[in-house]
Amino acid sequence: MSKWRRLDMASKTGHPPADMLVALYLNPTNGRSTCYRRIEHDIGSFKPDSRDNSRKLWWHGTHSTQDPTRMKKHYTIWWCPVHEFDGM
Repeated sequence: MSKWRRLDMASKTGHPPADMLVALYLNPTNGRSTCYRRIEHDIGSFKPDSRDNSRKLWWHGTHSTQDPTRMKKHYTIWWCPVHEFDGM
């Protein structure tokens, strides 16, 4: 079983490679905020923006597409690689 790692978008080894299927564990940092008070899990992958040539990665999860830098303002984020379902 893989271990959870803390997400660090500034470090090359602190985040998963683009298009890798991962699970996120989102732990709220501020309990006073009404919108961000629950612990959440999401599954998806980080992908670069197809509209420009920047290296910035966006989170494409089951809930929506989000900017991980803005997510870190409200959550402590942990990630773990997930094996794709092969249908067997």
